[in-house]
Amino acid sequence: MLEQAIYEVLERYRKNPYGERFDGTEIVRTIGRFTEASEPVTALFPGCHGKIANDELTLGPLPDASEYLCLQMLRRMRDEVRSVYPPGLHVIMVHEGHFYVGTPLIASDEAMDEYLAEVRRMSAACDFVTSMALRDFFPGAASPGECRRLFRETYCPSFEEIGELMPEDALVAGLYEHYERRIRDGFGDVYTTRYRDAFSTIEEFASHEAMVQLQIWIGFRRLLKAHFGDRPLLRFSSVYKSPSVTGQMALNYIPAHHLEMPSFNCVVKTADGSFAYMPRREAIRRGFVVSQLDGYAYFQAV
Repeated sequence: MLEQAIYEVLERYRKNPYGERFDGTEIVRTIGRFTEASEPVTALFPGCHGKIANDELTLGPLPDASEYLCLQMLRRMRDEVRSVYPPGLHVIMVHEGHFYVGTPLIASDEAMDEYLAEVRRMSAACDFVTSMALRDFFPGAASPGECRRLFRETYCPSFEEIGELMPEDALVAGLYEHYERRIRDGFGDVYTTRYRDAFSTIEEFASHEAMVQLQIWIGFRRLLKAHFGDRPLLRFSSVYKSPSVTGQMALNYIPAHHLEMPSFNCVVKTADGSFAYMPRREAIRRGFVVSQLDGYAYFQAV
């Protein structure tokens, strides 16, 4: 069956660090809606979101080997799909970075503009990739700030709504704990230098920012649902999905099964030649040195 053959190609790129078995029935059914119409199999992929503004974690604000390897992965996937299904693959890549300007995560619209321009330059040879960002969802808005205002007013829940959701939704509660821990453990210097006057403790700061991130996370998914409606789309993700999530497929950016978030880490190449992610401070502590992969930075074991 053609759609099963396409699914088997995609399955080779699935993020599966635990060697689990996944039920592909729902994904195969979606693929079939494209093959029946002889159209490219189209996937929505929130990815390449920007670099976190924290030099303890990343190499800087611009794309590096992470984005380079991600685009290489997508190109290989497209070529393999096309070998069994000539219409191939169409990937709609949505970049979230501009939605997070004004939080500790993304430094500024200008920094994100530079990042996005370089990602789009890198992906220019990937004619099957369509790039979308904040302004594409609010074309009538005068500025990124106006886009974010419309986004918050239209799609983002209040803190009170999130508080009501958490006891009922294990995913939302788990994300809050993850965001709070990530801010508390990884953004101590950011708190000390930029937010100490606004929050009396780092715990208070981390709790507030975790709620803000949840607002954006929920709002972004509501926005995608409103924008794309009932259009049949495969759903790719850069975040690991367990077998209980049957309608999405998480993809590896690098040639390894990784749980780490690319925006919060650097690519490292270990002594045995394998790739991984780790925070910049950890790569430096282990004695890794910055190297280049076709002009894009990563850490190399010495």
